[in-house]
Amino acid sequence: MKKVLIIGKHPSNEDEVSFYKQLEAMCEEYDCEIIHSPITAAESAGFEDYADLFGGIEECDLVIAESSDESTAQGMQFKEIDVYSKPIIIITKRDKGNPFIVELLPTVAEVLEYDVVEDLREGLIRNIAVLE
Repeated sequence: MKKVLIIGKHPSNEDEVSFYKQLEAMCEEYDCEIIHSPITAAESAGFEDYADLFGGIEECDLVIAESSDESTAQGMQFKEIDVYSKPIIIITKRDKGNPFIVELLPTVAEVLEYDVVEDLREGLIRNIAVLE
């Protein structure tokens, strides 16, 4: 079973909660264990908890980073991910384009753009398959 870390801003409304839950379910369909996500972080802290910012990075096999809204906290996470040389899939809303961090991280496997979570399925399958 592959261990996946999902990072991104904490969900602030039901649409964002639904997005992350669908993303988690999609990963679990392909024999992945979600070791940490914005959903679990929000449930445990109720707000962004910088003490837990690096949870799961060392033990994960793959990082999925929702980067439509870049933040300082996510930049700190990216640096830590880079230290451990973990492969990263950057996902971003189609109208946002590539985040600037893509050019700075050598472990970015792919950038996937989406309108709805289902748009990510093919790219996730491709990237999860290479972990086997």
